[in-house]
Amino acid sequence: MANTIFEVRPPQTPAEWESYFNLRFDVLRAAWGQPKGSETDSDDNSSTHAAIIVPDVGCVAAGRLHALKDRPGVAQIRYMAVHPAYQGKGLGAKVVAYLEVQAKAQGFDLITLNARETAVPFYLKCGYSIISEGPLVWGVIPHKICTKPIL
Repeated sequence: MANTIFEVRPPQTPAEWESYFNLRFDVLRAAWGQPKGSETDSDDNSSTHAAIIVPDVGCVAAGRLHALKDRPGVAQIRYMAVHPAYQGKGLGAKVVAYLEVQAKAQGFDLITLNARETAVPFYLKCGYSIISEGPLVWGVIPHKICTKPIL
């Protein structure tokens, strides 16, 4: 893994898409007893997807950017996930940076996200600011709403 080059790009093949969605499920949904299928939503078809695919392993980092229809100029990052064996290696930051570049290219001037409290330090390191309390997802996972201007 030390010499691996981690490229961020959208999934391209059916196998990569399957691995991407499986990672989102495994990291973000399974431990909380959520059903298979809860790792996707209706915005997936119109979103910008970011993945780090490792040959012979699959998707090890994922994230998604989509426009907030009711807030012009604002995009939201959702479904950020890094495989546990790859956490702490900067892959999440690479995915966020990629999505920020995509947001700027698409004309957005602000990114918002709902960060699980355990992920707040990560987003603060990426330059995001906490603006308010967020939802209590499934009644058990507290979130903070964070934003970052795209300059």
